[in-house]
Amino acid sequence: ETACTAGEGLVDGSGNFVVNRSSATSCSACSAGHYSVKHYDREGITHICYACPAGESQPMWGSEECVQCEAGYFMGMEGQSSCNRCPEGTFTATSGSTECTGCPVGMTTYGTGFRSFDHCVCPEDTYESPEGG
Repeated sequence: ETACTAGEGLVDGSGNFVVNRSSATSCSACSAGHYSVKHYDREGITHICYACPAGESQPMWGSEECVQCEAGYFMGMEGQSSCNRCPEGTFTATSGSTECTGCPVGMTTYGTGFRSFDHCVCPEDTYESPEGG
């Protein structure tokens, strides 16, 4: 049966997701990192699983949408089940980020997952002079 319902997608005989009925043998729940999209063809309506785009993720199986990475998190690859915290020395203020922004040279953050430049500080036992150096 290739009339897949929401949350599912077409799969071939090996269980790989495919994008057309001619290659499909059945339906299966979309895996984590993927989402189900309604697809119209000459046989009617079915659903296809697509990988979540970079900047988004989906931890659940059988989902119909992906979720943007929140500020402080990023994902640079498609098809992922979770977003990564921005590493130490970086931040991102926007949701849906595919990468984090580095603090200015000579500055860092104390921890990960920061959402603002305001968290960039001089490392311990150093300071920034009024002239910027």
